[in-house]
Amino acid sequence: MADWGVKFKRGARQFLFVLITTGTTVTVLAQKQSRPAGSDYPNKSVRIVVGSSPGGGADIVARLVAPRLADSWGIPVVIENRSAGAVYGLETAGRATPDGYTIGFAPSSGYSAAVLSIKLPFDLKKNIDPLVQLTSQSYLLITIPSVPGRTVKDLIEYARTKPGVLNYGSTGHGAASHLGMELFNLMAGTKMVHVPFKGAGPVYVGLLGGEVQVFIGAIISSAQHVKSGKLKALAVTGDKRSKLFADLPTVNESGMPGFDLSGWYGLIGPVGMPPSVIARIHQSVTRVLVSPDFEAKIAADGSDVVISKSPAEFRQIVAREIEKWEKFRKATGISLN
Repeated sequence: MADWGVKFKRGARQFLFVLITTGTTVTVLAQKQSRPAGSDYPNKSVRIVVGSSPGGGADIVARLVAPRLADSWGIPVVIENRSAGAVYGLETAGRATPDGYTIGFAPSSGYSAAVLSIKLPFDLKKNIDPLVQLTSQSYLLITIPSVPGRTVKDLIEYARTKPGVLNYGSTGHGAASHLGMELFNLMAGTKMVHVPFKGAGPVYVGLLGGEVQVFIGAIISSAQHVKSGKLKALAVTGDKRSKLFADLPTVNESGMPGFDLSGWYGLIGPVGMPPSVIARIHQSVTRVLVSPDFEAKIAADGSDVVISKSPAEFRQIVAREIEKWEKFRKATGISLN
């Protein structure tokens, strides 16, 4: 167990932050911070459940958000890590008391995994209410240099002429790198073969050694290999170009209309929360997102901050995500359990 305090000044006010860690739980306490007059929420600590171990992408972003919310609200914000998979965060949020004091930290992969699961102890549409989106991140479609061509069309033409010859790597069954390439196979009419690895590091070893030839990888981890010429980047998988690879087209722009594989993080809660609480969470998180220091930290990982106008806008994004993977499941028969 460890605890320490940090003092700093902002304007004419002084704050004291105390970070207390016990196991996988992190509590951020903010003192001497007043809340807006007439605000009833929050008046006690808020728990954010992250369905992954400390140190992962979701956990890192959650820990960037928590102290800033504690600052804004003047109450403790607790991050609770559960190494039970992304779906766990969704389930915990859906089963929570609808008062806003237990909310879930949801990655897009949690929704795709839930949709592709045969049995769920909750209903994605009836039990969970999306509250606010935080970030969005695209991936890079990359190949090894020996694969002919430098465009998505080149890859499709080559893969079609050699069905079953090209192998693609993934970070595991059900990961974005797996489902994204199966979505690519479905839409392009190709038959590249899945080779799962235990994490991104081993995939890059497999690529550089020629064991696999294609991969959908995170922009940050792929960048060094692309810039060195050891791997080729063909396109960005999201709906817009990456700031780090501004000249690289999207898959959608490259002759595959409608292809969109974007990872994102957001906060979710149980259905039935009071509208005033939902509005308070959305407004408070939005203030966090527009702070320059937060945006800079997110950009360093190749992600973009997303400012949604309302919870309804995020609900529409989640609805489209669910619909996309429902269609994918019906077309491919792929399930995760």
